[in-house]
Amino acid sequence: MRRSAIDALQRGLLNLRANPMLILLQVAQGVVVAIFGIAGAVPLVLAIGVGAAREIWFAGQQGWSPGQAAELERMFERLLEQWPMLLAALAAGGAVWTVAFLVYCWVQAGVMGRLAAGEDRATGSPQPAVADFKVYSWPAFSGDASARVWKFFWLINLLLVVATFVLFLIILAASLLMTVMGGGPSLPAAIAVGCSLLVISFVVVFFFFTWIGVAKAEMAIADGGVLESFGRSLALLGRRFGGVLLLMLLFVVASVGLGIVLMPVSLALDFAMGDSFSRQIAADLALALIQTPINAALTITLSAALVALVRGER
Repeated sequence: MRRSAIDALQRGLLNLRANPMLILLQVAQGVVVAIFGIAGAVPLVLAIGVGAAREIWFAGQQGWSPGQAAELERMFERLLEQWPMLLAALAAGGAVWTVAFLVYCWVQAGVMGRLAAGEDRATGSPQPAVADFKVYSWPAFSGDASARVWKFFWLINLLLVVATFVLFLIILAASLLMTVMGGGPSLPAAIAVGCSLLVISFVVVFFFFTWIGVAKAEMAIADGGVLESFGRSLALLGRRFGGVLLLMLLFVVASVGLGIVLMPVSLALDFAMGDSFSRQIAADLALALIQTPINAALTITLSAALVALVRGER
C-alpha cells in the first residue's frame, strides 16, 4: 500500500525506537571512518613534509601572501621531481581511504538490512507498535552487512561517478559560456554565471544525495543487483519525488535546527575555556558526545522513513 511521507516518517521513528542499537553502530562507524580518514592522509603528509603540510594548512586558513605562493611553487617543483614517492603516498592513502569506505558500506548494509527487516515485520500490522519493528540482533546485523557490503560499495560508487560526470558537464558548460562571451565578460555577467553554477551544483549534489538514500533503501528491500537497484531507485524517485523531497527537507531542517540549538553552547564553551588548547579540545569532545548520537538518530530516522516509503511502493 502506498504511504504518505508523514506516515513513512512515523513508521521510521517507530523503527528507530525498536532498534536503538543501530544508533551506536552508526556512531561507531563515524569514529572508525574518521580515524581511517586521518590515517590515510598520513602518507601524503610524510611525502610532502610535515613542515610544508603545516605551511599549506595555515596559508589556506589565513590567505596566501606573495612570499608563501613563491615558496609553495618551489615546493611543488621539488615534489614533482620526487614523483615516485608522491605516487606511492597517494596509493597508500587511497588504499586506507578505500578501507574506510568499505567500513562505511558494511555498516550501512547492516543498518539498512535491519531497518528493512523491521519494516517487513510490521507491514502486516494495521496499527504497528514499537515491538512490531524490533528485529535487531548482532548475528542478523552482521549477516545483512556481510551479504550486501559489496553491492552497497559498487552502487554508491556508481552513483558518485555519475554525479561527478554531471558536475563536470555543468562546469564545462559554464566554462564554454564564459568563453563564448569573448573578450572577458563583464563583472556582473561573471558573477551571474558563477552564482548560477553554484546553485545548479548544489541542486545536483542534493539530488544525488537523495538518490543514494533511496537506492540504499531499495537495495535493502529488494536485494537485487547493482544495475537493477540503480534503475529501480531512479524510477521510484521519479514516482515519489514529492514525498522523498519532503522527507529530505525535514531532515535538513532538523539538522540545521540542531546546529542552531548547539551553537550557543559551543560559543559559551569556547569563551569559558579561554586560550587553553587542551581545554578547547575537551570542550569540543564533550560537544561531539552530545551532537554525534543525535545526528546518528536523525540519519537512521531518515533511512527508516525511506525504507517505509519504498516498501509501500512494492
